[in-house]
Amino acid sequence: MNFILQVSICGVAWALTAVRFRAIRWRDIRQDHGIALDVWLMMVFFSITTIFMIKRFCDYFDLHTMNNLDRLIAYGSILTGITFGASASVKAVGSQLDRQIIHWLRYLLLTTVAALLAIYVLFLSKIPNMDYLIPRSLPEVVFLFVPFLLGAALCAFVSKIYLGHLPLEKSPVMRARSLCIITGAGLASV
Repeated sequence: MNFILQVSICGVAWALTAVRFRAIRWRDIRQDHGIALDVWLMMVFFSITTIFMIKRFCDYFDLHTMNNLDRLIAYGSILTGITFGASASVKAVGSQLDRQIIHWLRYLLLTTVAALLAIYVLFLSKIPNMDYLIPRSLPEVVFLFVPFLLGAALCAFVSKIYLGHLPLEKSPVMRARSLCIITGAGLASV
């Protein structure tokens, strides 16, 4: 991807995150059950991920820190962002069962990030930067596969939540919004 495009995407993500921060009414957080805060945190972690999409930054970052640390941060932040997005979806339209499941998904996120950290410390920090797309060892396969598996599960969960809520929507605009979320989350899961 072009450097200018990467920086532009990152700049737009951070600008939207800053605008959304100003829109949060901190005194009303309890009234909306923290939905606005979850959406903003989702945006923050997505914006962090966009920083690590910039190849030149990643090369500089890895040169001055530890090998492949950019991957650990990017994967952990995108999974955290998706988890906050799923939490906001559950709080907005989810059922009581969905609310119970989100607690388990957060524990699964923590377990996944801990596993990624362990794989990173034991294996990936000791190998040269992974500038290739096809993993060359089992730890690399696990490190690349587990985040995508959890991300797909979280996106499928969001799609399931809105699919269950779709029959309750009466307004055509809200039905279209729900269909867009279902389609987007479903495609992200695939």
